[in-house]
Amino acid sequence: MNHLYNFFIRNRKAWSVTLCFLLSFWQVQAGDDKDLLPPVISFTPLPDVCATGDSTLVATITDPDGVPTSGAGLPVLYFRINVGPWTPVTAVSLGSNQYSFTFGASAIVGNIVSYYIVAQDNASTPNVGAQPSAGAGGFTSDPPAASTAPTSPNFYVIQPTLSGTYTVGATGTFLTITDAVNAYNNSCLGGPVIFALTDAAGYGPSETFPITIYNPAASATNTLTIKPNVNTTITGSSPEALFKLYGSDYVTIEGSTTIGGTTRNLTITNTNTSAFSSAIWLGSQSASNGATNNSIRNCRLGGNSGILPGATTYACIISGNGNNIGFPAEAANSNNIFRNNVFEKTYVGIHLIGGTGNDQNNIIERNVVGSTVATNYLGYRGIWAHNQSGLNVSTNTVNYVVSTLGTGSDTDPTAGIIVTGATNTANIQANTINNIRNTNVAGWQAFGIALQSSSTSATINVYNNMIYAVTGNGRAADAYQNGHGIGVLSGGNYNIWHNSVHLIVNQSQSGITSALYIGSGVTGIGVLNVRNNIFSNRQTTGTRYSVYSMAPNTVFSQIDYNCYYTSQRVGFIVTNHNTLAAWQIASGGDLNSNATNPIFVSNVNLRLQLISPLNDLGTPLPLVTTDIDGLDVRSATTPDFGCDEIFPPACSGNTPGTITASRITLCFGGSVLLSSTGFSFGLGMSYQWESSTDNVTFNPIPGETNPTSGTPPAISVTTYYRLRVACSFAGGTPAYSNVVTVTVQTPVLTSNTPGTRCGPGTVNLGATSSPGTVINWFENPTGGESLGTGT
Repeated sequence: MNHLYNFFIRNRKAWSVTLCFLLSFWQVQAGDDKDLLPPVISFTPLPDVCATGDSTLVATITDPDGVPTSGAGLPVLYFRINVGPWTPVTAVSLGSNQYSFTFGASAIVGNIVSYYIVAQDNASTPNVGAQPSAGAGGFTSDPPAASTAPTSPNFYVIQPTLSGTYTVGATGTFLTITDAVNAYNNSCLGGPVIFALTDAAGYGPSETFPITIYNPAASATNTLTIKPNVNTTITGSSPEALFKLYGSDYVTIEGSTTIGGTTRNLTITNTNTSAFSSAIWLGSQSASNGATNNSIRNCRLGGNSGILPGATTYACIISGNGNNIGFPAEAANSNNIFRNNVFEKTYVGIHLIGGTGNDQNNIIERNVVGSTVATNYLGYRGIWAHNQSGLNVSTNTVNYVVSTLGTGSDTDPTAGIIVTGATNTANIQANTINNIRNTNVAGWQAFGIALQSSSTSATINVYNNMIYAVTGNGRAADAYQNGHGIGVLSGGNYNIWHNSVHLIVNQSQSGITSALYIGSGVTGIGVLNVRNNIFSNRQTTGTRYSVYSMAPNTVFSQIDYNCYYTSQRVGFIVTNHNTLAAWQIASGGDLNSNATNPIFVSNVNLRLQLISPLNDLGTPLPLVTTDIDGLDVRSATTPDFGCDEIFPPACSGNTPGTITASRITLCFGGSVLLSSTGFSFGLGMSYQWESSTDNVTFNPIPGETNPTSGTPPAISVTTYYRLRVACSFAGGTPAYSNVVTVTVQTPVLTSNTPGTRCGPGTVNLGATSSPGTVINWFENPTGGESLGTGT
């Protein structure tokens, strides 16, 4: 008889065991079948249990000759507790080759219950075998037994049940966080578990990093919270992370001493500088088990450094593949919250790397991303979201992301906030973003917000954000390789609403900058909706734009109700458009837009002053019902431009204020700027700049209704200016400011008195000119340098 046996022996935590055999052929002798194989025994090993008492195992036991269902030949399970003696338990036949064993009632919490089954068949000389079989020997029958037990019998553990608060520290329930988490990973959960850290320091040297957290019994009821009881610092070095949430669910790393508080009492620092070293790593365990419903909040997270070319730690938080750090998640890491943390001293603040199908519904809110301390700057990106759906990035302060990286292409920009991959259905709102810089001397790009989804139907809403002080080093040859407030680089279906962007810090070298940049990778028709924004570029060097678009105007579904306040050019599409009128033609929209001074509170606070002319000029938009502060409700009919909603009081008077002109004398003609201070403001006020050539009859200057600044047309004759103000709540009778005279002089030389001299020396020349004229003397009739001047 020739037999081939294939044994599949389970490891410690395997879920199925099968002993099978292939009988190549039977050797048949006259009137006698010879079966020399023991029965096939299969069962699902018992999992670890959370309570004491009997355990019941049901096994399927088959054999061509049959297996006894009664009597001395019934299968037997042998078990022992820890290293005690083996105790037999005879099976109860359930029929249909099913046998039941009940055992282990005397085990207590913490005991290991080992077991194996021995069975015989109904052959005249019974064949006896065990499962597991490796190492088993000395088989006998009636009852079936093995004098030598298997080398690796099955076992289960009577696990302890954790519930409640446990201290961790020198005098705590657990000495280290590693010990506490190991207990959590290998325990039953009877409710919420809190590990309270009682020491200020000392956890790093005694820990085993990464501290990996996973318990399959975790749920919305059975949560884990790790929190400090005092100001606590955890410092260590791991090429991966100090904390790893490996397919973990319902885990909270709470940095406040008070659960639900907002103080940041926990600092976690990974000083390792490996490729993807991070403070905290959330990772999918398999293709079916992501890290979900976790919360990292109120922590200070950091690394060794964020600035190249030094040794950098990659991120404060990375979320992606749990088996290969830095790679996309195998299963979605969804419904995670990252709230009120400080991210500093790493290359990237937080990096979410979803896989195919995207992570779902992650929230990044109220974090301080970056630091004003130079040694704690971030070195590349603040918030980086890849392959995300239902993402909410809100109310974060992202500052001092200072890159030295030469990135060279549209796919690699330095950014405060950036979305990449197939990211869609995201809200990026109410964030304050400033001092995003790329200082590489070759001149590379930097963006406050970069939109780089691969989806042309991304449905990403960017609204109520405040962005200022974004710079590259400067590159005049390529508009992209500079600093821009918001960059739309690829994809589409973006709603860019109610943002305030203000570029005021000059780049080191002349370049091409814009408050809104649209790259050539944006190709869809009607994929951008741009309304109710303030795009201010008040830099004083280089070529400056409010909007610079490498894409045609067909990318706009709507573009209107925007303020373009620029120190040079309003926009670029195909060519330069220096004025609002030219830009309106080029963009195909913006009929209700303006180019006035928005009157920010300051260059670093882009909320509007109550005298802002942008009050009530906007159009209502779905979704945007409050402003950046979340407290001021937007007008349902005429919201303000930009991220801030103001509520001026009702006017009560007609104080016209005092006006001045940038110049009061012009030669031949030119332009001036008008400004005013001290005028009444509030609801019901109207303003109109007026001009006159005789100081008697004044006419309105078309389009000039901003009381803080006026830009009248160029003049060639002496002109008089004033500001008219009227309060509808004070009868509507207008009041007028002082009058400013701008004199246009046409220089006239009425006579000259020549002089003569023999030999070297000086000569006196005389001339008569119109009042106010400065006379210059030249050697030649045309050109040359002035020999002297006089009046």
